[in-house]
Amino acid sequence: RAARGEWVSYINADDVLFPQTVRRAFDELPADVDLLYGSLDYLDPEGRFLHAFLMPPPEDFRPLACDLINSVPPQGAFYRKTLYERLGGFRESFRLAGDFDFFLRANLAGFRFHRFARPSMAGYRMHGGQYSQRETSDLHVEGRRAIAESGVTAGASERRRARFFFRLRNLDAYVLRFLRVRQILGRFAWRGTMDF
Repeated sequence: RAARGEWVSYINADDVLFPQTVRRAFDELPADVDLLYGSLDYLDPEGRFLHAFLMPPPEDFRPLACDLINSVPPQGAFYRKTLYERLGGFRESFRLAGDFDFFLRANLAGFRFHRFARPSMAGYRMHGGQYSQRETSDLHVEGRRAIAESGVTAGASERRRARFFFRLRNLDAYVLRFLRVRQILGRFAWRGTMDF
């Protein structure tokens, strides 16, 4: 609420922004955009790269939201202060899904979203202490509440299409994540050496 800039954002203490990518995204930003978001790198607790996710285009936001997939990561999402003010900010009744609810309301209100696809704009640090990891069921309850209160809907075929292309675009990330988990658990023997 206290921010005075034209564009605002927030980032959790354990996540990171990539300033050069953010600068490039704003340099290439169309004039009539209200909300800018980018793709995301997933990092281990020490900040080492695990894998990246290419976020879906804005037109897939609603069908994915209906399946509790937040395609606008709060890390690396920037929005005009006027958008924030018109929506009344984040609803504090959402302890875990406030960002999901905010982006959903912004989308339904007709604000224009823009995705900066690559490279990633931010890094999300994965560790067991995160609320989203420890309280997943409560997060889903809040997400379903946001969907119900917003009245957002999408047809089954539209939802299937959005999920299919999201997974297809990120097939390399799913494979890499699988291999890294196998390596960490000691179930996969690497031939040679690889620096992760």
